[in-house]
Amino acid sequence: MTTRLMALLVLIGISLTQFGIAAAQSSTIHLTIPVGDAPIGVGVNPTSNRIYVANYNAATVSVIDGTTNTVVSMLSGFTLPFEVAVHEAANRIYITNASSPGSLSVLNGATNALITTVPVGNVPRGVAVNPQTNRVYVANSGSDTVSVIDTTNNTVKATVPVDDYPYYLAVNPQTNRIYVANWDAGYGNNISVIDGGSNQVIATYAVSGDPHGIAVDPQTGRIFVANLVKGTLSVLDSTSGNEIATIVLGVPLFAVEVAENQRRVYVTSSSGGSVTVLNADTLAVESTLKPGGTPHGLAYNHLTQRVYVANHANDNVSVIGDVTNTVLATIPVGDGPIGVGVNALTNRIYVANNAANTLSVIDASTYAVTTIGGFSQPFGVAVNEATNRVYVTNGNLAVLDGAINGTIATVKVGNAPKGVAVNAQTHRVYVANSGSDTVSVIDMTTNTVKATIPVDDYPYYVAVNEQANRIYVANWDAGYGNNISVIDGSTDSVIATVPVGGDPHGIAVDPQTGRVFVAHLLKGTLEVLDGTTFAQIAILPLGAPLFAVEVAAEDRRVYMTSSNGSSVTVVNADTLVVEHTLKLGGRPHGLGYNRLTHRVYVAVNSNDTISEIASGATISTP
Repeated sequence: MTTRLMALLVLIGISLTQFGIAAAQSSTIHLTIPVGDAPIGVGVNPTSNRIYVANYNAATVSVIDGTTNTVVSMLSGFTLPFEVAVHEAANRIYITNASSPGSLSVLNGATNALITTVPVGNVPRGVAVNPQTNRVYVANSGSDTVSVIDTTNNTVKATVPVDDYPYYLAVNPQTNRIYVANWDAGYGNNISVIDGGSNQVIATYAVSGDPHGIAVDPQTGRIFVANLVKGTLSVLDSTSGNEIATIVLGVPLFAVEVAENQRRVYVTSSSGGSVTVLNADTLAVESTLKPGGTPHGLAYNHLTQRVYVANHANDNVSVIGDVTNTVLATIPVGDGPIGVGVNALTNRIYVANNAANTLSVIDASTYAVTTIGGFSQPFGVAVNEATNRVYVTNGNLAVLDGAINGTIATVKVGNAPKGVAVNAQTHRVYVANSGSDTVSVIDMTTNTVKATIPVDDYPYYVAVNEQANRIYVANWDAGYGNNISVIDGSTDSVIATVPVGGDPHGIAVDPQTGRVFVAHLLKGTLEVLDGTTFAQIAILPLGAPLFAVEVAAEDRRVYMTSSNGSSVTVVNADTLVVEHTLKLGGRPHGLGYNRLTHRVYVAVNSNDTISEIASGATISTP
């Protein structure tokens, strides 16, 4: 067994002492937390919001505070620490030391102190807890056994023989069944089923691949098996052992985790550098995330609904915030934030702090904030990703170089400029001058005004359809204007004035459908227009005054802020059905969207903060 195991591990790029060394970087990484050398196993205590990471090569365990995403302790004294399990109610942490003979370290989660070390079999790998029976189960890969430990006195109560090379195991507390993946480098191909009451193997389930990772869905009883070499996910009926489905994922799979209350399954591929997300009920693949490195173990916090992935080669842990329309972070900025702009390529968020006369620059990977001064009541922000230029209205138009956060030009525009938008294809910037009833057209290659276009009363926000080269201007006038000016970008002239059913304040365009979304401030309605015919498609009464609107096109969602309602409303961009209303508190104003990380950023004006909202299943932060 040893010879063929080593040969196979070499074949797939894994060594016995370091499981994978190829590293890859991905622009979709939203947060990585540095830990020790070669992390493999991850365990979570949802109650204390602590994450425990077994650093295999460093012989340490990193303790992460899930609220701050910082390592608060680095624990030593382990020998090849491999996997972590947590008894949430007792606040005990169990870590397998994959030596021969092997052991199980038991920690007090309140103090991070070692309580005891329990001798188990050779080369222990997986560990799992049944909190209802107070039993811990350890898969001894070098002894072909499972050790059963009584958590009340930390003694081995039984040693259960299983098949060759048991690797990971999973517990269903409701049925008191333990499922053991007997990997044996692809030669075993079966699952041992242990009855927790008798500590005996009551069944052996055949699988169509080489079972490595294993997890149980307690709602359905389904068993999810990650087949390492074959690159498939086997789904078994836990009662009959029948393989319900075999999902081909195309990359070697390492571990699997069921996020029960999300109804999702997460599978890591160390060679593929990826995490695949599936629907636990339909078994459809929802997304494939690229955290980089060689993702190994993973763990789920059912309270914060976050998944933690150990990236073995990169010595860090990725945090996945998979729940859509959830506030993941609140970031302090300056006084009175209003406008928000995003550069998806650099993952920078720019916030106009109207009362502080500053611009906050947020690194969305770390939440570090840089403050830039020298503005006068900054309001709107727009970004040209390709040139890394940032445009800020503040009595004029400030042009910043995003690489250095320095102002490179100041362009004189009309009075009281508010909204600003960019057409990157035509190299034009459009500024709504609310005090002059005009729109300034700026050539971004020279930072000069090329045209000044008269519109209707009090133009507030402006939106651009780059494909059609159309500019849509919301003429608010405190409810008296009630129309949209449509500008042809090629002629810099108004080609239509479109009456609307409310007082247009915020405005946005869906680049996929061309629809124009108009947020009516006083009336509290969202109007949807056909961008070509300007016909009204729908008007949605939302019951609260609306300030701004943003289309998250890649996620097919529309976000609207209500400053009086202290909320953000989420509408499906296609069906126009309201999906969710988020209560942020304070007075939400401007919005920005990062299409790469699938994050929406909301300026909460009275709280002097930015709220980060998950718009899709991506790597993220709390």
